[in-house]
Amino acid sequence: MQDKSTESPMKNIQIIDGADNSVFDIFAAAEEEFSLIFADGHDVAFIDELMASGPESELDDAFNRIWTRRIPHARCNGYPRHSFFRVGS
Repeated sequence: MQDKSTESPMKNIQIIDGADNSVFDIFAAAEEEFSLIFADGHDVAFIDELMASGPESELDDAFNRIWTRRIPHARCNGYPRHSFFRVGS
């Protein structure tokens, strides 16, 4: 899947991981990546459920692209969606 970040607006995702020092980082996702993670209009996604039900290699590729697009909280517009990543593991 090609990075379409220059072709369409990005959507924000706040990542909440299981680390004791988690900073709740916000990342930009292209529409296709966002729809892959938040299928059927869901507002919350848990990584273990995503990987169990979705195309794992496509999800890995999407997250690898998303990790390169961290947005400092001060520059974030609007309230992001949430993805719980390895919480409670």
